[in-house]
Amino acid sequence: MHHAPSRAKVPSLIVLDNARSAVDASVLDKAGGFAWWYAELMDAHGSGAVLIWSFGLPFLPGYKSANDRGKPQTPRQRPSLNIALYEGGQPSFYVLHEFDPDDVEWDGHHSWRFGDSTFVVQDTKTHRSLYVELDVPISESLDRLRGSLTVEGPIPSALDTQCEEQPSVSHKWTPLALPAQGSIDVNAGDYQLTTRGHAYFDRNFSAHALHELGIDRWFWGHASGADGDRIFYVLWEDEDAPPLCLGFEVALDGTTKVREGLTAKLSGEHRTVWGMRSWKQVELWDGSSRWISCRLSQRIENGPFYLRYLAHSIQESGHVTTGSAEVIEPKRIDMWQHRPLVKMRVSSDQAPNSMWIALFEGTNKTRLQRLMKSKFAKLRGRY
Repeated sequence: MHHAPSRAKVPSLIVLDNARSAVDASVLDKAGGFAWWYAELMDAHGSGAVLIWSFGLPFLPGYKSANDRGKPQTPRQRPSLNIALYEGGQPSFYVLHEFDPDDVEWDGHHSWRFGDSTFVVQDTKTHRSLYVELDVPISESLDRLRGSLTVEGPIPSALDTQCEEQPSVSHKWTPLALPAQGSIDVNAGDYQLTTRGHAYFDRNFSAHALHELGIDRWFWGHASGADGDRIFYVLWEDEDAPPLCLGFEVALDGTTKVREGLTAKLSGEHRTVWGMRSWKQVELWDGSSRWISCRLSQRIENGPFYLRYLAHSIQESGHVTTGSAEVIEPKRIDMWQHRPLVKMRVSSDQAPNSMWIALFEGTNKTRLQRLMKSKFAKLRGRY
């Protein structure tokens, strides 16, 4: 049974949108804007998947710099699909593919097609299900990633909480199904991943560029436990100012509570090889009570503007829970010195791929083999 949603004043760095409302489709035509949907599945052994289907994903090479040059693109011009698969806590497959806009469809609410892959959401009165059918090309390979992913869980009840004053520049974030369970069954040639586990489904969108939203650094994480899920945001507007901390508790039936006034204690700070700030652990406190302690146990994505971790958390109840966390520094996205490296990881229907794409796309076990095969084929083609 769902209870009446709670209401709270929410700071303007982030706006909570109603989980039952649709994304304003006009965002797709706003210069520099974005809309992405995020589905995550992870079992108890660290095997699972992250899927992001999007319009104007801020991480795409050239998207931010076009905006900075005064020649911004619209989200509709840059549709993409990102799939990251994991086995035993280690990355095992990766693809970030940009599609021709004419090969992408969206009904404005619950149905998408990206090339030959489809995404469909179905709602009941209290629950939401996501059904994904994947059929994705792999660069320099005759194989394709094919299979299915499903996510099912309650529709969070309290996410019509709004800012008392809507900011002119806003980023809307909405968990769509929590706490959720899911399954995945995919294959590509000899590669196969089949598992079930805890799942998470949300979305983010804005009519403005991510780096224009006033967020200097974004630290997000979620954890699943026996009594529900917890989500936290630690957002810095300024490097030298204390961050804004927000917490969200989602019970097993989807009832959601917003926790404001939290303070963060970050420990084990260090710099990555790319110069990103990282930590070993984050604790969020509500006065003298520790709301969550999150240990960033394993970094599974390590880039010049984005970090992703497997995380283990301890909630107030003492339950040890599993989840993930990420750090984003919007100002570092699409920097000229990093752009060639980022292009190596993005395949495209709209532009030539990097000569190194095979080294980053597809299954880990065959990347080097496919790279050498493609180089040999191109050498033969010269003679």
